Amino acid sequence: MNRIALWAGLVCLVPAVVQALSSDRNLPIVIDADEFEIDEPRRSSRYRGNVQLTQGSLVVRADEIVVRTNASRDVERLTARGRPTTFSQQLDDGGTVRGEALTIDYDAQQQRLLLEGQARLWRDKDEVSGHTIEYLLDTERVKAQGTRDRSGRVKIILHPAAGNEASKGD
Repeated sequence: MNRIALWAGLVCLVPAVVQALSSDRNLPIVIDADEFEIDEPRRSSRYRGNVQLTQGSLVVRADEIVVRTNASRDVERLTARGRPTTFSQQLDDGGTVRGEALTIDYDAQQQRLLLEGQARLWRDKDEVSGHTIEYLLDTERVKAQGTRDRSGRVKIILHPAAGNEASKGD
């Protein structure tokens, strides 16, 4: 497969996070957990023990989720930790995006999603994996990295589109 086809496939894989069901963001966030703690002055809440967060088709599962909000109670930052932490969401185009990592961090102000530690991201069958996967939502830039000691590398698996014979022989 040539480099242009590889890059095009990667670009199609990761922006799926932004193309999530547009109706999801208008729905309430529901969190189930074994334990809940809130720190009002810091506008922070912590959920522990078999945590599941849902908002429409978005489902996040973790051992712990910490949510920080602004004065208007909008989410500013969400950090989920687990072994692993997982998320899945339906896309407007009918596909599905899924991810997993030891830590998933979403920074609303920076429009940044960071999957860290054994990170994997799928869009339907296509996959990106590495130690970290960073996605800047507003610019649709993706950066995946292996481990610093180079014992782990980035891996990308792209499946040809159904009926696409052009990729044979690359």
